[in-house]
Amino acid sequence: MIPFDFDYCKAETIEEAVKAYAELKESKRAPLYYGGGTEIVTLCRKGQIYPGALIDIKSIPECRVLGIKGERAVFGSALVLSEIADSKVFPLLARTCRGIADRTVRNRLTLGGNVCGRLPYREAILPFLLCEGEALIAEEKSTHWVPLRAIFDKRLKLAPGELLVQMAVPKEALELPYSVVRKTKGGRIAYPIVTAAGVKAKGAIRIALSGAFGYPVLLDSTGGFKEDASAAGPFAELIEPFARSFISDVWASSDYRRLLTELSVAQIFEELGVRK
Repeated sequence: MIPFDFDYCKAETIEEAVKAYAELKESKRAPLYYGGGTEIVTLCRKGQIYPGALIDIKSIPECRVLGIKGERAVFGSALVLSEIADSKVFPLLARTCRGIADRTVRNRLTLGGNVCGRLPYREAILPFLLCEGEALIAEEKSTHWVPLRAIFDKRLKLAPGELLVQMAVPKEALELPYSVVRKTKGGRIAYPIVTAAGVKAKGAIRIALSGAFGYPVLLDSTGGFKEDASAAGPFAELIEPFARSFISDVWASSDYRRLLTELSVAQIFEELGVRK
């Protein structure tokens, strides 16, 4: 329960949601788009946010799409993670989602909520970073696809009022060999000390990380490691550009995070068939 009064708007279309946001913002109601509400409700209870209005997007058909559309595999932002995890459309995304929280939370936590939330982990975005993903963004005047690399820098860069409608990867990405390694302290469903996800594409390994830093990151240099190259010793090189960015908190020191990150990256290289 949210412990203060707010306006509730249930949008049936993208246009209704975007228009409602503009009108509520104009009237100083500090609106937020609302999917599963797991993070919004928690932050409201803690007194960390005070939205004057919530715009529910769960009834917008485009935000509930899951499947192949033309040359894309498309995932609506209002899908809950358990729906994605139970589907067989994108095995890497399903595997990543199954690692996030427990099923009770995944039954409410949406793809858009995980990717756009305030928590730094945003693990659901890793498969999209690895597979040249795109985002369908709605604003007042248009709805358009944008490459993630153009709008993702530590977090999804959305202007006020812009709505994440869908995320997608090229259809051929669904068949890529992949590996996911998730390290936690205090149980499987705890926040990750590090989550590493990798794919092998065109003879090279791509790896993306969450939990090690204060934001998800795609290790840009992994594309240079070919399948038949020796993997001895590249892990430190891959991680070195972020050496000063490892976070330290109650769950793990920065040194311990770096160690687990190096081990996780090495495991992905091994599982994807690169010689050690």
